[in-house]
Amino acid sequence: MAKAEYSPGQIEVNLEYAEAMEAADRHMVFKTGAKEIAIQQGMVATFMAKLAHDLGGSSCHIHMSLLGADGKSAFASGDDGRGTSKTMRHFLGGLTAHLRDVFLFLAPTINSYRRLRPGTFAPASVTWGEDNRTAALRLVGKGESRRIENRIPGADVNPYLAYSAMLAGGLRGIEEGIEPIGEAATGNAYGMIESPKLPSSLEEATIAFESSQMVNEAFGSVIQKHYANFGRQSLRAASTVVTDYERRILLLDI
Repeated sequence: MAKAEYSPGQIEVNLEYAEAMEAADRHMVFKTGAKEIAIQQGMVATFMAKLAHDLGGSSCHIHMSLLGADGKSAFASGDDGRGTSKTMRHFLGGLTAHLRDVFLFLAPTINSYRRLRPGTFAPASVTWGEDNRTAALRLVGKGESRRIENRIPGADVNPYLAYSAMLAGGLRGIEEGIEPIGEAATGNAYGMIESPKLPSSLEEATIAFESSQMVNEAFGSVIQKHYANFGRQSLRAASTVVTDYERRILLLDI
């Protein structure tokens, strides 16, 4: 399904659910196809998280659920299937506990952090709640569709890395019986000032990723070093670039 979104030229696309690898493949095929088709029409399709400071950001909300050994939802509970099973609660707990560790996989570019601002339906802290679009992690659905929506990633995300980050944190939560951080957000989650803050820059996310024992155990030292180096090299490359903002502010004033 596709429909117009908030900003001019912004389109929302919903891809049908599938197993993790298949879903990631579909994601990449769609993005590649959209870019190629746009070029053929003399246009450009971009998946930047924030194209312009005065326009809405572009997200990649990831919905994730688990199946039990019986092939049924491991997240649903209660007569109506809207309840939160112990498995779902601990998966959510693992996510809340380790979001900072894997944040580099959820916000991989300098531009990612232009989008993550309070009051923009893009989260800036570790929050969760039932069908709450102001929270970082939104619990939604019932029965076989009971799931967790991660509202952190932007459109610039690599789905293979983002899915693996969520699985690593969530499965750690199940293994260790981790309870979710804080209470469920029942109103405006941006007002929950006591909630742990998410990394506010690529530098902060890179440091958290590089120093994380959880990342080392889940992905191995080779992957940890490789993507930490990716973060540092991205920052180093950007540090030498003179931006339009600098020219606008300084060109005639210095």
